[in-house]
Amino acid sequence: MLVELLGREPDATVPIGSTLAAGEPNTERARLLLYHTHLPLLAQMGVVVSVDADEHVRRGPSFGDIQPLLELLVANRDLWDGTFTVPRSASD
Repeated sequence: MLVELLGREPDATVPIGSTLAAGEPNTERARLLLYHTHLPLLAQMGVVVSVDADEHVRRGPSFGDIQPLLELLVANRDLWDGTFTVPRSASD
């Protein structure tokens, strides 16, 4: 979603669901994490702004703060497998 916003005009919106691959394992868990954890944090930080009753997002006022990192990731896409994982805590 963030990389998709990077490639669009500053006022463009992208559908939130476009970040989830249908039929992939753990799609429902990923959807729950996206809507209840990641999107609220990104919105709180000002990276994205929800529009259309949380169906789409657009760049927030702080998107520029992460833009260099996103550009670096895109430029070096061939050096990583495209996935990022967060280690689970012992309590999970």
